[in-house]
Amino acid sequence: MDPWENNYLLSVHVEPSPSESEMEHDGEATKEDTPKSEPSKVGLAWIDLSSGDFFTQVTDFAALPSVVARIGPREIILDNSLRDSKDPHFLAMVKEDRHIVSYHSAPKRVTSPADWNHMLDEGASGFNEAAFSPEELAAGSFLMHYVSTQLQGKTARLQAPVSQHADEYMAIDRNTLRALEIRTTLRDGKHEGSLLHAVRRTVTKSGARLLNQRLSKFPQSNS
Repeated sequence: MDPWENNYLLSVHVEPSPSESEMEHDGEATKEDTPKSEPSKVGLAWIDLSSGDFFTQVTDFAALPSVVARIGPREIILDNSLRDSKDPHFLAMVKEDRHIVSYHSAPKRVTSPADWNHMLDEGASGFNEAAFSPEELAAGSFLMHYVSTQLQGKTARLQAPVSQHADEYMAIDRNTLRALEIRTTLRDGKHEGSLLHAVRRTVTKSGARLLNQRLSKFPQSNS
C-alpha cells in the first residue's frame, strides 16, 4: 500500500430494480417484454483501515462512475448476487478503471449501525443515524461485515462515518479527472508527471492524502 495515498475499500450497494424483481417471478416471457430500469439510488461506503477514515454517500447510477473515480478505491466490494448479474453494463462500468473487485455474501441478518461500535474509536460511536440514508446504512453495514470477516478477530479502529453530499463540493467527472492528468498521466497511468506529482510538497503522509482529495473535489463556496 502507498502510505502517501488513501487505500480505500469501497462497498457499492445496489437495490434491485422493480423490473428485475418482477422478471424473477413472472418467467422468461416477462423477461423479454419488460424493459429493465436502472436503480435510482446507489449506496456507497468506503474506509481506509490505515488512517481510520470512514465515509458514505448516496448517488445515482449515472453519476456512479465519476464518484468512484473521485474516491479512487484500491478494492471494490460487491454482493455475491451481482456476480452473475444480468446487467453486464453495471459490472463493466465498475471494472473499467481496473479496480480490484471482490464479492462477499451479505449477512442473513441486516446489521444496524449499533453493531459497528466495536470497530469505532472511543467517542466515535453513538453517531446520528438519521443523518444517513437507508442506502448509505446498507452499504456501511455490508462493508463492516466484510471487514469483520477478513480481519478474523483483529480489531479496526475507525473514525465516525461522515456522510458526503454532492452539493457540498464542486466535483470533477471521471473523464475530466483523466484528461487533466490530476492524479496520474493519461498515457501510462503513472503518478510521475501528474498535477499531484508537480504540486505535492507536503511533509506528512496525512497531508499528502488530504491534498490528493482536495485536487479531485473543491468545497462549494457559500458566497
